[in-house]
Amino acid sequence: EVLAVAVISSRIVDDDQLRWLMVKRPSEGLLAGQWEFPNVEVWTSAKADGKKEKKEKAKSKAAIEVPIIDPTKRSKALDSFISGILDEPNAKKKRKQFKDAPITHIFSHVCHTMWIEYNHLDEDIALNKRWKLENGREAGWMSEDDMKDVGITSGVHKILAKVKIM
Repeated sequence: EVLAVAVISSRIVDDDQLRWLMVKRPSEGLLAGQWEFPNVEVWTSAKADGKKEKKEKAKSKAAIEVPIIDPTKRSKALDSFISGILDEPNAKKKRKQFKDAPITHIFSHVCHTMWIEYNHLDEDIALNKRWKLENGREAGWMSEDDMKDVGITSGVHKILAKVKIM
């Protein structure tokens, strides 16, 4: 899977601690209920190989070639998703694309190739609680302490480490 990931940070009014915008994964499926940075899938091998049977895929020893998705396409997909999370002015703010290699993370039988876009919102965010999205998922601003409390995946740790050194 190729993912476009939006890493958005800000500060909460009257709190100097940096907060990160997070969304909760659906309650079913891989990594159910885990918190992650907002992201969209822009390519998956399942769709690319849709005509192949599972048995045939299992027998195949050829490596799947993961394409490089056009950065504009990745950004547009993220813009659409983020506009359902943040208010319009903040959702449309330009994110910095990491132009170097993506982060690769393997979990179970899935390999995520994650292209990161980062933005820090200079204005204070008045929301310090979580809220429900139209799609039923939950979103919220989390400090790193909050992330420890809810437990985040090693994939989220990799992304956070990369963003913090930029």
